[in-house]
Amino acid sequence: MGQDLFRQDAYFASLVQKASECVGEDLKKICLRGPEKKLAQACFLQPLLVAVSLGYLRHVDEAKIKADYVLGHSLGEITALAAAGVIESSLAITMAVKRGQLMDEASAAFPGGMMAVLSLPAEKIEAILEDLRISDKVCIANFNSPEQIIVSGDSSCFDSLGVTIQKAGGRCKRLNVS
Repeated sequence: MGQDLFRQDAYFASLVQKASECVGEDLKKICLRGPEKKLAQACFLQPLLVAVSLGYLRHVDEAKIKADYVLGHSLGEITALAAAGVIESSLAITMAVKRGQLMDEASAAFPGGMMAVLSLPAEKIEAILEDLRISDKVCIANFNSPEQIIVSGDSSCFDSLGVTIQKAGGRCKRLNVS
């Protein structure tokens, strides 16, 4: 992720350095060499994703390409605020660090997971959750598209849920998230 930026972009390097100082770890090293399990921790990954996005945005700006509008979903909202000039890039990094830390704390207190469900409508997924009597443990978290819906919750339910989804004609994939 962002190898070309690490090689040639002082602005990007300054964002990663700020994030590294905030988290007390060398995020360049984690990003380029892992371990992947450490990189997947929200407190490290989120500021890196914002830094990479802002690093590439700077190249778009330098090419004189200007967006009429920007938007972001979830973590992308922070990047969108910086891209729109509402907040400084350094504040975006600080916000992403805090967001990642809070997410890691929440996942430690309430362990769970996420799974992408493909090729089943939301109504069918909701019915499956009810039929398996796990709707109090797993819920629909994201509607990425009509063909891709994300469920989130108690990952101990995911094996039986996955089998039932496949029997109903859908496919599923666990997501590597903290």
